[in-house]
Amino acid sequence: MLALYACPTKPGWVRHIGCQVLVEGEDGKLPPGLGFFALPMPTWLSHVLASLFLHQDMVFLHHQEKILARRGYENAAGSTGEYVQHVFTPTPQDKGVIAFRKWLQYSAGGGVPWAQGSPALPPREMKKELLFDVYNTHTKNCAVCMEALKNLKITRNVFFGLSFVSIGMSHGPAAVATGAALAGVGLLLNKVIGLFYKYEFEHAFND
Repeated sequence: MLALYACPTKPGWVRHIGCQVLVEGEDGKLPPGLGFFALPMPTWLSHVLASLFLHQDMVFLHHQEKILARRGYENAAGSTGEYVQHVFTPTPQDKGVIAFRKWLQYSAGGGVPWAQGSPALPPREMKKELLFDVYNTHTKNCAVCMEALKNLKITRNVFFGLSFVSIGMSHGPAAVATGAALAGVGLLLNKVIGLFYKYEFEHAFND
């Protein structure tokens, strides 16, 4: 079971909180798919890998919120009709969303009671590099990730340095192979470091 909570912080922004409950099969194995995230791993790695899941629907949700607001839709009872009049919800899995919207509209005051002076809902962001910005939305505010990022950069530079030393101070195929292997590790670490800054993924391009 995957439980995801999106806690509103200001118009257009939420803080994501998630947890999962995994039940081992009769053979003692974890379920496939999301069971991967239950494997033992450093906290910073679980934070980085979260983007692989969260960014799948993020662009769609970002624009959906802004489009509904532009059409004048509000959750307040009687504002612009029912939620289902504004969206296409053809599958049984949509029932939970529809039920939540009805509760929000008729029983929960229509929406989040923002504090006085809260900013207005920002306009649609068309630059995807900003929508997929991991550094400013998470990394720089996470002590665990900032420490890991610093250590990974140091480790990457060490591997690149050892690669140059291996090739520069030795001769022959063995030295070149060792230098190339060390450089390869450095490049791999560089890929991991990149995930602290940006991760682009959309369902529409998931072939």
